[in-house]
Amino acid sequence: MTGRRQVTISALGVASRDELRLLDRFPDEGSWSTILDSRFGTGGTTGNLATAAAKLGADVQFFSKMGVDADGGAMVADLERQGVDCTHVERVEAQSDLSIVLVSRETGERTILWRLGPHLQLGDKIDIDALFKANLTVLESPDLPLRRFLTDLPAHTRPAARLMGTLNYLAGVSDSDKLELAFRHDILVGNEHEFQLLTVETNLDKVLAFIRERMSGTNLRMAIMTRGGSGAIGITRTERVECPARSVHVIDTTGAGDAFAGAVAYAQACRYDLESTVRLGIAVASFVVSEIGAQDPQPTMADVLSVL
Repeated sequence: MTGRRQVTISALGVASRDELRLLDRFPDEGSWSTILDSRFGTGGTTGNLATAAAKLGADVQFFSKMGVDADGGAMVADLERQGVDCTHVERVEAQSDLSIVLVSRETGERTILWRLGPHLQLGDKIDIDALFKANLTVLESPDLPLRRFLTDLPAHTRPAARLMGTLNYLAGVSDSDKLELAFRHDILVGNEHEFQLLTVETNLDKVLAFIRERMSGTNLRMAIMTRGGSGAIGITRTERVECPARSVHVIDTTGAGDAFAGAVAYAQACRYDLESTVRLGIAVASFVVSEIGAQDPQPTMADVLSVL
């Protein structure tokens, strides 16, 4: 990791207007807690991923749909300010995506209240050439019919495209083909619980063995699992890399997994090896959990190199 590289990433998914409240503790039902701090800004799983990759040095194009309301305008302005190209963001007459994030100072964990706003769906107009011509295309749509269509398309018309998928909107659904859909991606990123849901296994080694055994004959070449304070594990057909988490004081975990995925996207667009990819993801996430908020704490490559 010698510094900034000019690589291109397309990211299709959702952004959200975040209202973050830092509480002294989570209240019991019917009780109360004290608000210690409040932050307002842009977040959302794909929005956070896109800004994390852009701050590391990637040229990122964001494919999404937002309302024409004030929240939608603020999100586009925030993303562009952080280096994300929003040319392919469609604005529609609707309330934009909203997340109310409650963070406990006592534990650093958060609870999210989510209003799903407008998002790209099968049948919407999408610039396919622009989406797939990047060094890496990230697909994170909550609309499974669209994700099925987009993961199937490269096999017929864009064989050089490299797809990365996250498990945010895939692991917990009941669709019978979700496993087959997951294995259409070249790279898969998720947390331990999401991989357990995907594979219907609870033992860590069995989860990883399940994924590795089924890589043969599918598109999947790399799977990376985050494990919170235990770090992360990456596997290919022949490798297994385990990296510990950096020792930092955890204040807020909001957006850490998204930033990790953004770092993986950047690393794979640059064709980093498995170990370097996992190490970069851990380093980026460690900055995010050390401060309040999802996007402002995200590091540049210079920041990352200073701690690696």
